[in-house]
Amino acid sequence: MAWPTDIAKLSRVRALMKEQDLDALVVRAPDNVVYLSNYWCMKGYDALVFPREGESTLIALEPQLAEAQRNSWTKDIRLFKGYDEKDPRPPQYRSLESAIDLLKERSLTRKIGIELNMGTQSADRMVGEPTTTDADFLRFLPQSGRRRARCNAAAERSARYQNFAVKSSAWA
Repeated sequence: MAWPTDIAKLSRVRALMKEQDLDALVVRAPDNVVYLSNYWCMKGYDALVFPREGESTLIALEPQLAEAQRNSWTKDIRLFKGYDEKDPRPPQYRSLESAIDLLKERSLTRKIGIELNMGTQSADRMVGEPTTTDADFLRFLPQSGRRRARCNAAAERSARYQNFAVKSSAWA
């Protein structure tokens, strides 16, 4: 069911983005995608590019096109293959690559907020696939953003290890 666009909520997010001087957000976690687009992704590989100004773009798995068109607040929907015979990488790499291409296309490369992983989302760890593509985004970010992203990635890896250690000790 398509809900009416929540203009007030999207305006609040854009106001926060303005305070942080962000040109765009790239979100991947299903709860964040649905929060900003009204679309609940099936596998968790999808992404949403949410600019401070203008229409957002949903990057969705090909089989989900009808669902995305029916429920998403945005009409700009770009598709990627879950399985691509020419590209053996996991699907989230293709969706993030589409996000990078879109950011470049719209000249949204100055300062962006990127959700590199989905934290506790199970889809990120279904088959032991990596949860971040730090190198892809680091190449794309301006030099100052690279340093910040490296620090964030290191903190995230540390948090992931600590989370694993806590779970491991709880299971022992």
